[in-house]
Amino acid sequence: MRAVLMAGGSGTRLRPLTCDLPKPMVPILNRPIAEHIINLLKRHQITEVVATLHYLPDVMRDYFHTAVTLECK
Repeated sequence: MRAVLMAGGSGTRLRPLTCDLPKPMVPILNRPIAEHIINLLKRHQITEVVATLHYLPDVMRDYFHTAVTLECK
């Protein structure tokens, strides 16, 4: 099964946390929010995740450069 992670917003309401990070990359318990979401999706048998990116997309691309670490495409 597939999911879309909508991660393109600039996170203006979370400033100053999102000045240098996109909202999905803000850490909670030493992990980005996006990683927590992907792990939750995996628990519900989601095997492919596509992220829509706009604000600082390279930060998220660099972090999730290899999907092997999360065992997800």
